[in-house]
Amino acid sequence: MSISHVFGNWVLSLVTKVLFGWPFRDSQSGMWIFKRSILKKIDVRSGGMPFSQELKIEAYIKGFKCTEIPIEYRVRTGDVKLNVIGDGLGNIAKLFKKRFTYWRRPSPCKNFIIEDAS
Repeated sequence: MSISHVFGNWVLSLVTKVLFGWPFRDSQSGMWIFKRSILKKIDVRSGGMPFSQELKIEAYIKGFKCTEIPIEYRVRTGDVKLNVIGDGLGNIAKLFKKRFTYWRRPSPCKNFIIEDAS
């Protein structure tokens, strides 16, 4: 992963921590496992790059059990499709929009592997 992507990942993770009380290190990792029943209980409206992050935030603020499993990033093969500035700023804008649609503090979540709490 390039220096700009590492920095962008850090910024997005920091913004997520500040806005949502996010307890995890990496808000940008994309591998999630969850039960189908959870999809009916979360409200994800974003597309593209912000979709993955909004999915995680929704699971977290709705109180589903979550676990983060750290990964090691490595150099991607093929063309990079990420526009560091445009995609990063767009994602930050979506984070702020999401945060200000919730007027309560997020409930605690314990990890990234999501299970139905009911």
